[in-house]
Amino acid sequence: MASPSGVSRGDDGAKIPTPVAFSSRDCLIEVDRTTDPRVPLQWMIPSEDNVLGAHEVPTSRRVQAFAFCRDPRPDEVLPNWINLEEAQGAVTRGELEALPPAEEILESSSWATEPGHNGIAGDCVWPIQSPAQRTPFTCETTAAGIAWDTAGVPAGPYVIRAYTYAPVNNLWSARAGVIRVGDTPAVARPPLAVLLDPSREAKLGADGPLSLRACLSDEAAAPVLLEWALASSELVDEASWTPLATQSMDFAETGEVTFGAPPQATNQAIYVRASASSPASGEPWWSYGAAPILVADSFATSATEDGSPTFDYCDHDEPESTGTSTGGCSVQPGPTPALGLWLLFMSIGGRRQRRRRRRR
Repeated sequence: MASPSGVSRGDDGAKIPTPVAFSSRDCLIEVDRTTDPRVPLQWMIPSEDNVLGAHEVPTSRRVQAFAFCRDPRPDEVLPNWINLEEAQGAVTRGELEALPPAEEILESSSWATEPGHNGIAGDCVWPIQSPAQRTPFTCETTAAGIAWDTAGVPAGPYVIRAYTYAPVNNLWSARAGVIRVGDTPAVARPPLAVLLDPSREAKLGADGPLSLRACLSDEAAAPVLLEWALASSELVDEASWTPLATQSMDFAETGEVTFGAPPQATNQAIYVRASASSPASGEPWWSYGAAPILVADSFATSATEDGSPTFDYCDHDEPESTGTSTGGCSVQPGPTPALGLWLLFMSIGGRRQRRRRRRR
């Protein structure tokens, strides 16, 4: 993870940001607001983290959830700051030498003018909690989870991201799967494909094909379009993406899409994305594999290991609710990418953290 721009002081600025995972087992949750607009979300944490350093603000080491109207591209770095006030506070405290660029602050970044599903600029990103409602990293405060009230958001599919506020090393964690909000029964909505893999680096060799976990909203079979792009390319450029396969996927199946290696990608890394939208339905909604796939004849093909998120320090027994209506297949999400970053930080800074715990 890149260091925030203009970091000035080490000390608490080098602390390890704590990620979260979500206990959801649903690839796709369909919400019918005519029945109930609320979607329960349950946190899971790798450890309690509520002992602040000498220079930390009292509201540090807390997490806040957001809903995004599109799945961020794998090469897209979400802003390190939510608002100007908190970034300015870091400058005042001497944690930053200067204010970060506007693109590193969510409220002034391109996300602030991104059109929502209603076509209105600025209606893409929706805070599920305000900064004042951020959840501390304790078993007691995370046990109840949170509830997303979708009543005011434009109808359409959303992905959930959790923001750990721990200036200046803030962190984003991803919730696997999609939540689609609407005012009609799920069966009346157009098909939607969701791609869960790869959540970690996968390999595709001559012994392929590679199977990735996915799901489809439509209750009848529908075509799912897969596309690939070189990891070194500009993923925002539609010209970087090439059709990989089109396959029929059934709502009742276990949920996999399968493909072989594109010859043009040999000895390179690629990303993949999926959509069930037809050209006649307008702009497609793309679901991205979060991690790259390494393509080489010498590799043995291997996908992301199946399984639920790999930490639940507090051992919360009740899984996240599936909301008012669940569509698509229920699939175990893989380990969150933020966990890998957290484990890396832990391996580097674990000794320091242990020394801090002894001072409690």
